Amino acid sequence: MRLNRITAAAAALLLVPCGFSAAPPSCCYAESEAVTVTEGDFTYNVYDDHAEIKSCKGMKSPVEVPESVNGVPVTSVAPYGFYSFAAKDVIFPETVKDFQTQSLYGGHLNKITILADDCRIEDQADTICNAVEQHPVTGEQTPVFTGVIIGTEGSSAQKYAEKYGYSFMDINTEPTEESYEELVEDNITYYLFSDHAELARVAFTTGARNSSLVLPDEVAGLPLTVIRERSIGACGYPEITLPASIRIIERSAVETARSLTRLNILSKDCQIYDSGCTICSGVAGIKGTIIKIPKYQGVIVGYTGSTAQKYAEYYGYQFEALYSAGDVDGDGVIDASDASRVLAEYALIQTGGTSEFVPAQTAAADVNSDEKVEATDASAILQYFAYTQTGGTLGISEFLASEE
Repeated sequence: MRLNRITAAAAALLLVPCGFSAAPPSCCYAESEAVTVTEGDFTYNVYDDHAEIKSCKGMKSPVEVPESVNGVPVTSVAPYGFYSFAAKDVIFPETVKDFQTQSLYGGHLNKITILADDCRIEDQADTICNAVEQHPVTGEQTPVFTGVIIGTEGSSAQKYAEKYGYSFMDINTEPTEESYEELVEDNITYYLFSDHAELARVAFTTGARNSSLVLPDEVAGLPLTVIRERSIGACGYPEITLPASIRIIERSAVETARSLTRLNILSKDCQIYDSGCTICSGVAGIKGTIIKIPKYQGVIVGYTGSTAQKYAEYYGYQFEALYSAGDVDGDGVIDASDASRVLAEYALIQTGGTSEFVPAQTAAADVNSDEKVEATDASAILQYFAYTQTGGTLGISEFLASEE
């Protein structure tokens, strides 16, 4: 389910990228005894004919790696070479052509520029990563890089990024971003593009803990389609409803929402970035590591069979089906299957059986509001279904009222 990650996982089985599975001849050097040298922000293992970066203590971005030290070229990065790296931005010259396992493994890394086209990047996801997410149920650990890798088109850096679903940008291409207008309403910031709107931020609001937030389908006449990264966090609302217009919920969109107890997702098929941190109450870190374990203490509410349900079940989060009048199976559609479920429930009760409906289903089945689930309810649902099949647009309550 991870956006980009599923594609990346499939590619991992099929793709053996020529650019980073084996070291090119230019980065193979003779064996010799290393001497440890510290110069500037870097500590190196210096050999007779090359040097590798052992560690870096750079604080200010961008940090530019030197091409040489002690008269020999800097050609490689050792494991954990940037683990204690405090800066977010690092640039590697063309001389650096060997990135060993976990060489760019560190929590602050965000922008990595690799100028060598034909470098060797150890073929595993945690060679470059700034977090390791541990599945809250299975314990499986997945390396994650939330920044961007910059290099030339067709380079080893691009092939590596694409294989593992990491963001890549061509160094020769000027970054372009569609212009947008910013709109702030009731402490909520939206970005308005030419054809859609995106939720940018829900700010903490006094009194939010005693109310719920229902986001609109449209903002300034534009459909609200995207919940952006980190747009919902410690805003204070216990319940938030995302409208059916939402198509994408980005990485960490509802991260560390400690007060959130119910997230209603009215879209049946929106893309939810495949990370436990996309919707979570908080993240537990393992001391001394970049491993984080997301947790969500609330309930995700959505339609049966929806991407919201699949996301919740995959991460072991509590899910609750969304029922409405006539929609007894909670799939967001009122049809013959709903009428069939009502008849089955009615027959069960008439023969002395115990109801199989949860209270919300019982309320959804009682379309004639007589506080009973009967065959007349099933008949009314079928009647409404026939009406919608001929182009009817009224809601079921309005339709039944018009038939009286």
